[in-house]
Amino acid sequence: MASTSRRRIVHVTTVHHPFDPRIFYKQLASLRDAGFDTHLIAPHERSESVNGIPIHALPIPSSRGARLALPSC
Repeated sequence: MASTSRRRIVHVTTVHHPFDPRIFYKQLASLRDAGFDTHLIAPHERSESVNGIPIHALPIPSSRGARLALPSC
């Protein structure tokens, strides 16, 4: 049986804002338009889908040190 599922690409960041133009628009949107199933995991207030790209929210760190100690998902 041939698979018709799209290849999934997940971009994970603990540093950048979810809508950083380099990540969201240049990378993920371009890959989505090329037929990939793209996801973003980043610090954000809530999980949501924007322009067909799911954003999976990480807790927003209060400091650089807190970013290194994110709780397991």
